[in-house]
Amino acid sequence: AWLFLTDEEGLGALVVGGGVALWAFTRQRAAPAADDAPAAAGPHVVVLAYYYPPQNEIGAARPGRFARGLRRLGADVTVVTSAIAGAGPGDNPDGIEVLQAPPPLAIVKATVAPLDPVQRTRVRALHWAERVIMPYDDRLGWFPGAYDAAQNAIRPGAVVLSTHPPVVTHLVALALKQKHGVPWIADFRDPLFGNPFRTSQRASLIDPRLERIVIGNADAVIANTEAAGRQLKARYPEHAGKVDVIWNGFDPSDGISPSPAPTRTRYALSHVGTMYDNRTLLPVVLSVARLIAQGRLQPDAFVLRQIGRADPQCLDLEAPVMQALLALGCLEVVNRNLPLADAHAAMRDANGLLLLDMTATNRGVQVPGKSYEYIRTGRPILALTAPGSSTQDLLTLAGVEHACLDLHAPIEAFDDGLLAFLLAPARVSKPSDAFMQTFSATAQTAHLMRVIERVRRSGARGGSDVA
Repeated sequence: AWLFLTDEEGLGALVVGGGVALWAFTRQRAAPAADDAPAAAGPHVVVLAYYYPPQNEIGAARPGRFARGLRRLGADVTVVTSAIAGAGPGDNPDGIEVLQAPPPLAIVKATVAPLDPVQRTRVRALHWAERVIMPYDDRLGWFPGAYDAAQNAIRPGAVVLSTHPPVVTHLVALALKQKHGVPWIADFRDPLFGNPFRTSQRASLIDPRLERIVIGNADAVIANTEAAGRQLKARYPEHAGKVDVIWNGFDPSDGISPSPAPTRTRYALSHVGTMYDNRTLLPVVLSVARLIAQGRLQPDAFVLRQIGRADPQCLDLEAPVMQALLALGCLEVVNRNLPLADAHAAMRDANGLLLLDMTATNRGVQVPGKSYEYIRTGRPILALTAPGSSTQDLLTLAGVEHACLDLHAPIEAFDDGLLAFLLAPARVSKPSDAFMQTFSATAQTAHLMRVIERVRRSGARGGSDVA
């Protein structure tokens, strides 16, 4: 009921509020017992991150960097996640408390307590509501476990940092603020409204209302590119002062640095990472096939590699053009998830790296997370991206060898651009000082700490700010 009242049109609140209210009205809990404990000298930050290391998902990297960096700056960090983390004595070297709220109804390690019958009933109801009403799988069934874990972890002076996607992290944070008045920072790793991967009709109705609820109630909002930050400020001018921009970035301790390119007879152009939604090798495959047919590219001098899991709609190996390149040895596919160290080794083993900044709308607002790893290998980067995109801006700032191809360019121009990239003298390039300073986790978590201190000083208000 309380969430329904936050939206005058009611639709977005009804959609999600029904599930949240189901939990709120059937679960009466006292305030956390830790409320009587003295506040710590540094801030206590409760991070709500569905994805978190050791999960090798790109969405796990950002909260992992934030948590480690905040800990090094003196914060007391508790992470609530679906990831199976912190179970062993060597899993938590940074002293970060990791609480696992498992994806309910899923198979998890035996160390996780099973759901009791009442919890299971609530979770099933949330799953049902999500399937019937929500446009996508936003993991609403995670809400009860995550809410309990986070509520029991909160101490005086705590700040909640929720990172999206999925949407459920923001909903848990909203419920915590409503009940306990805890300051809340909403981090958008990807946009909610206008997300190029959320293009269904239901999303166009629900997502703007969900976003308005989050922006109106959070004490601070973080976007991950300047373009995304400008969009939020333009849509919500009354809340523009809440919006900060902290780009994705890298942890300097991960050991990635420029190294000599491998020597081989075939030039290896590699895409290292998951392919999903609109991302596909097909534009490059078709271009390579045309160049070979025209005699402009020798088949024994080139190989295109896909290293990482690819969704079926992104990689149709049965297509004739794919079969032709496979037969020529010009296409290699390792269609499975790799440990992070193996993925980094595959990047270093390439002569050039392929960056697929391709979405349904191709607005160029976001930047693929692997860009920051690609850049630091020193390998030339071929980016399929929109003109003037955030990705193009990042590569230019980094000062590394790169070329950007527009998917909407004429075929001849696309082919010429690809061939020019492959024939360019290969050299290892070092990222610019500006890139290394701006996108380092050290600088980014210092920025985040300033946001945390700001919301701690200003304090949080309970209730809704959205009319």
